Amino acid sequence: MGDRLEPIVIKGVIDELVEMSRRRGKRALLARAALEVASNMKRIDARIDVSTDEQLIRFSQDMDKTVITSDFGMSRKLREKGCKCIYVNKKGKIHLNL
Repeated sequence: MGDRLEPIVIKGVIDELVEMSRRRGKRALLARAALEVASNMKRIDARIDVSTDEQLIRFSQDMDKTVITSDFGMSRKLREKGCKCIYVNKKGKIHLNL
């Protein structure tokens, strides 16, 4: 349990956040905040031509990594594929699937 945590973000997630941040409204503000947080994380390029969701699933499976998400649909996909996931809902409640 004393393992060091290293946050990693895949390029597809950054690309999606950049696109969202160019819009207006609350989601754009949240995307900008997420980009700020991600700026301190190690970035990797999955280099596979599939959706960002599929990149996250494959990365989690191949590298045995836990994905943290606030996207309920993504958390469901991860669970269905047997991936480890931490889901944070809109109220801040944390759901663990480890």
